[in-house]
Amino acid sequence: MVLDETAHTAPVRTLREPTNGDKTRVERRRGPKRKLYRRYISWTQDEHLCGKHGEKVVEASFRAASGAAGLWLPAQTVGNVTRVAGKLVPEGHTVDMWGWLADDLRGYPPRFTTPVVVEIKNKQRWLYADAPELWQLLVKAALLVTEHDIAVLPILACSWSGPTARSMAYDVGYFTAQMHVQVFSPEIDETAFDEVVEETGLPIARHDGPVDHIGSWLRTELRKEPPNHPGSGLEWWSVQVERFRLLAPHILEFKVLAEQLSTDHKRAAFGAWRNRLDEVAQWELRHGW
Repeated sequence: MVLDETAHTAPVRTLREPTNGDKTRVERRRGPKRKLYRRYISWTQDEHLCGKHGEKVVEASFRAASGAAGLWLPAQTVGNVTRVAGKLVPEGHTVDMWGWLADDLRGYPPRFTTPVVVEIKNKQRWLYADAPELWQLLVKAALLVTEHDIAVLPILACSWSGPTARSMAYDVGYFTAQMHVQVFSPEIDETAFDEVVEETGLPIARHDGPVDHIGSWLRTELRKEPPNHPGSGLEWWSVQVERFRLLAPHILEFKVLAEQLSTDHKRAAFGAWRNRLDEVAQWELRHGW
């Protein structure tokens, strides 16, 4: 095997098997793996097996942890929500899921005062700070804030979020909830699925019901003490809601980042967004994104 490295800014390393003059032998090895990968791709393209199923799993995860997390999810059509807290999502957008967050778990009954807006991305790849999937969430949430004058807490529920997305979350006022796996419907034949996993090494799973990673995150992360407010008695979510409320108009100035852009266009727009945040933030930024 030979180690190859691409010339990208973040190099992609791959293993290449030398042909040693026998291309037929190598092609015989590659052919079955390509066939298995195409099988995986066919599952990802079936909304019932992947996309909609991921929404179902995330909803189950939020509902299972709702009591300990102080969340309440009203009845809704997950994946196609047009109203949040009675307000129409502006500009014809929809969100994947929404709920209410209690302002204080010490009181009874709890007062549910802050809407949570959730975008669900059951994808194999990591989502970083400039990912259009993340920015689609930020733009929708920012429109709710600016059009209806309400405070919202945006949460990106995904298979994996990259470190830059998590660092920017600290600075901007949203959260990322990770499944740490791409989930598929158990309706997929188990033998066929296991063959793909064994031969490709993809971190995927046939899974139904709540995901432990999201549940444990909801029960602990939202209500922990803010990292930059020791001893304040505040909960982390409340600081993030206020940050996002203040930044919402500025996020909308860069809503182009929610679109599929060329590399150069994205780099320029994201750099301008980073500079704008340095100008307008009224708190110490973590940066790192």
